[in-house]
Amino acid sequence: MSVVDLPKLYTEAEVAEYLGINEQTVARERKRERLGYTLVAKKIRFTAEHIQEYLRSRECIATSSGGKKTASGTSGST
Repeated sequence: MSVVDLPKLYTEAEVAEYLGINEQTVARERKRERLGYTLVAKKIRFTAEHIQEYLRSRECIATSSGGKKTASGTSGST
């Protein structure tokens, strides 16, 4: 694998800006193991794949009964 084949790495600040959320929320989701990451010289970095997987895992799917289900199949309604 050459350097050109390596994925772009994003900081917590960049991920937060992209997702439109606070940096602390990104850190909390990472610590709860909901958002994958890579350590590079003890620094936390994210790839596009980490972000895409996080978004897929948080996706809510509408059901025919009007309720919502998450991608994992659990009910999102109260």
